[in-house]
Amino acid sequence: MPVEGRQHVEVQTALYLEELADAVEQAETDCQTDPFLDRPPSPLFMPSKSGLDKATEILPDDLFFFEVEVRPILEILVGKTIEQALIEVLEEEELATIRDQQLREEKERRMKQHLEFSARRKELAEKLAARAFSKMYMEPLVPTVFDHLYENGYFYDVVERDSPPPRQVVTENYQAYAALEAAELAARLSEEQQTMLSHLEPTADLVSSSDEIRSTEPSSEPQTAGSTDGSVQHGEEQKNDEEEKEEEEAERDGEKKKEEEEDEEEDEDEE
Repeated sequence: MPVEGRQHVEVQTALYLEELADAVEQAETDCQTDPFLDRPPSPLFMPSKSGLDKATEILPDDLFFFEVEVRPILEILVGKTIEQALIEVLEEEELATIRDQQLREEKERRMKQHLEFSARRKELAEKLAARAFSKMYMEPLVPTVFDHLYENGYFYDVVERDSPPPRQVVTENYQAYAALEAAELAARLSEEQQTMLSHLEPTADLVSSSDEIRSTEPSSEPQTAGSTDGSVQHGEEQKNDEEEKEEEEAERDGEKKKEEEEDEEEDEDEE
């Protein structure tokens, strides 16, 4: 059953085919349109005549004589043309000659420059080779020669030569100061020695008296000798200690003064 609102179409469902043998009438018909023609050109405007036409006739030799009046002018024109052509040809030949001469001169100049460049290059190579050989030959000799010249006094500092060096001045001043300190120290030592000798005189008297007693009393001899030797050794050790202390103080004072002088010299150099 067909669905409501739809309509079924009958379709052939048989197993065989039916041949259609009816001939259909056919006919052919052609049509063609003519091409569009171009618009013809507009005719030229011809104004209307306002007068009457007239005519005249000029016969040969009526206005001038060609042989008499035109020939000289024509000869001049032809001659000028030929002369101008010759001038132009000569100018072209001259320009070609100048161009060839310039090319030859340029070629010669380039050859000359090439020869000069080759000569300079050869000279430079020879100079470099000579310089390398001389450097190789003179390099070990230069230090020896300069050392020899310095030793012989050929190279010197003008300031050091004209004025004594600060080191020498400092050394001389320090030596003078050290000599003065040594003299003062020797004077003080001599005074101390005299003082010690003056102190040792009673001891010597005691020793002499002890010797006299020892001669009378043999048993007490070792004790007196030992005491005397001990006092002498103690005096010598005290003397040596004082001398060492004074020498150390003198050395310290000298070092301090030397450092102060060096600082003053450095300040002067900086200024």
